[in-house]
Amino acid sequence: MGSRCTNNKRVLTREEILGTVAYRMMNRDANAELLKRIPHICILDLAAAYCCTLRLDNGCCSGMLITHESCQYYGIRAEELDAAARRNTEAGGFITRKSSEILELPEEIRPVPDLMYVLTNQAALYGAAIILYEEYFLSLAEQTGGDLYILPGSIHELIAVPVTDGDLAGLQDIVKEVNGKEEAISPHEVLSDNVYRYSRDGGLMCVTRDGKRKQAPSADQSMEPTKALKNSYASIIRMREGEVNGSNEN
Repeated sequence: MGSRCTNNKRVLTREEILGTVAYRMMNRDANAELLKRIPHICILDLAAAYCCTLRLDNGCCSGMLITHESCQYYGIRAEELDAAARRNTEAGGFITRKSSEILELPEEIRPVPDLMYVLTNQAALYGAAIILYEEYFLSLAEQTGGDLYILPGSIHELIAVPVTDGDLAGLQDIVKEVNGKEEAISPHEVLSDNVYRYSRDGGLMCVTRDGKRKQAPSADQSMEPTKALKNSYASIIRMREGEVNGSNEN
């Protein structure tokens, strides 16, 4: 029979679900049991679930993951749900900005060259869903003139670094170290310990610990990541954590 979706004790309509459903990225292994109960699509070591978000009477927002039972109850087909989520997620407005702009660093102390880019959405909430829209990575790769390493900052954003300016092992160490610090990121907002690579020829792919990629030759590892790179990455994640917690309290 399936089950209805309720929000603040009100039964949602089919139109409300399809009008607000959006992607929510999560780590596949860490959410293996949950994923058995909800429709999702997979990319790399991640999963994109479907979440319906509505505003409550008190002005706060409430999000509910769509389950297989709910889809059965409302007669929503998988293709229909995904098309709605794709449309609604992109309507939130994705942005790509240099880390120095996000951190609002004065011009005189910005790193030269400024090599770290933040990919998220206008609200800086659940912006890691941009990973499902290859055109943004292609645009940035063309802008920087080469392939990109993609660091999974959190469920709210991704960080991009040109391959020519990043050491793979060092970048993976940075991601794992920051993910392990609860003062930097809440455990439930950790996306992955892996670093990905975007190739204009091969698309987005997972990068393994030993530097071997699934579809292409090993990355150039001639340059060590700088201390500034590590500090900028950690600062962005901490700042986002503060913004998210602040928005949840309102």
